Amino acid sequence: MTSTSQAKRVEWRAYLPVLLLATFILAADQLSKLAATENLGPQAGYPQVQVLGDYLRLTYTTNTGASFGLFPQATFFLTIASLAAVPVLFWLQGNLIRESWVTQVSIGLLLGGDLGNLMDRIRLGYVVDFIDAGVNNLRWYTFNIADSAFVIGVAIVAVCVFLYTESAPAQQDA
Repeated sequence: MTSTSQAKRVEWRAYLPVLLLATFILAADQLSKLAATENLGPQAGYPQVQVLGDYLRLTYTTNTGASFGLFPQATFFLTIASLAAVPVLFWLQGNLIRESWVTQVSIGLLLGGDLGNLMDRIRLGYVVDFIDAGVNNLRWYTFNIADSAFVIGVAIVAVCVFLYTESAPAQQDA
């Protein structure tokens, strides 16, 4: 085996944690959306199920836009943006941040979340949402597992960037 083929094998393995987490998120997202559609959707007899009283409910809804109800008729644009995000996430993983397990987790969450909603947009023309949290009439936007994974991934990246930029001047002084 040449050193070049060994280097390629090592690089492929660097993607494995990201791919495993993204696959898990994608599977959990799609299976939960299928269950929500079958049990809460238009043909189901239970339009809403209370999980933790009024605080957490399962409610079937669809969304043609982005998170938080933004850009409600932008399905085509959001599909293109989601498709473009996949190679960007792989590039980030391969070129910038593969040394840190925290950033690998964030990329896995971002990739899994992106792919989960992308599959819905391509297959259905909208995204299935079903997790409804809030109190009485003060409700958060209904969301799904892909949304949650993506938001957590962004939060991890933001914290890492903040911590890195905060610690960078101290490292330069040392």
